[in-house]
Amino acid sequence: MSVKVVTVARVVELPANALEAFEALEVKQSEEKEELNTCLEKEKEEFEKKQIQEKEDFEKNQSQEKNELEEKQNNAQSQIHQEFNIKMSKLEMKLEALVTSPAADHPTDHPTDHPTDHP
Repeated sequence: MSVKVVTVARVVELPANALEAFEALEVKQSEEKEELNTCLEKEKEEFEKKQIQEKEDFEKNQSQEKNELEEKQNNAQSQIHQEFNIKMSKLEMKLEALVTSPAADHPTDHPTDHPTDHP
């Protein structure tokens, strides 16, 4: 017994068990396609997870670098303020010393400033 199959260009006569073989091949191809789709979906999920993790790591690193930079800036600013305050304190002490010194209260007498009462 034989089965006739119509192809695009011609009619081909195949043995009867060819139909069963063809159906088995279709089933096998369908199973392989499902397996490939499953594999592809799994790889896609892994890739997406990896991308998300890399993005999170990058953002965490950026945030950490930003915090370190801000800390350095704050430390530098604090140091500048401390140095400024020390210099201001020294200047204030010098100014206070000048204002309260006896020389400031009593200017030195120069002999030419006051005429002498001696003949």
